[in-house]
Amino acid sequence: MLTALGGCAGVPFSSADVEFFQPPIVATQAPERPITNFSLFNNTTKVNLAPLRPVVPTFNGKGNLLASWNPHPEGVKNRPTLVIVHGGHGLVPGDFATALWARKDLGANTLVLDSYWSRGRDENWVTYTPLGANARMLDAIATGRWLVSQGIDPNQLFLMGGSQGGWAVLRTFTDEPFMREHAKGLYRAGISLYPVCHKQRHKEIKELK
Repeated sequence: MLTALGGCAGVPFSSADVEFFQPPIVATQAPERPITNFSLFNNTTKVNLAPLRPVVPTFNGKGNLLASWNPHPEGVKNRPTLVIVHGGHGLVPGDFATALWARKDLGANTLVLDSYWSRGRDENWVTYTPLGANARMLDAIATGRWLVSQGIDPNQLFLMGGSQGGWAVLRTFTDEPFMREHAKGLYRAGISLYPVCHKQRHKEIKELK
């Protein structure tokens, strides 16, 4: 079920907005040392998480998003799946630690999703850009679709993010016609941690451009 979110929603999203909020994919590799200078190898391969690979087709089908996809060693069936989306700083060690926790304590499949590196960005502190919550919502829908195609049960599929990632979760679950058509039924529930929550002023952005 989708939830009406009032002030988090802003101007309703429509199919005409998709291309604007799908910045092109320009990279197929994640940086070895992201903006906060942690070692990506130490947070993925060294702890038995998959490296970031371009595996998730974007919503508009123009390239693949980077993700660390970790099906449970005992198989994907009959277990929860957690999609972890980052904040405005990009992926950090805490996101991978959450994936490890979910696998160990919940027996979950986990997918750690990147929205920035594949688009040539290390971070996105500026809120009102094409890489805000609307773009992240489209990435969440694309990821849900891809996981279902991999045999994941949508009744056990969960979306989780904090800060701008939390806003992206709320945007994905907003009760609007576009989300009802494309997002409804993909995720069982969303977990939004301390979300940044502004109105998504995409109409104004387009006019300024």
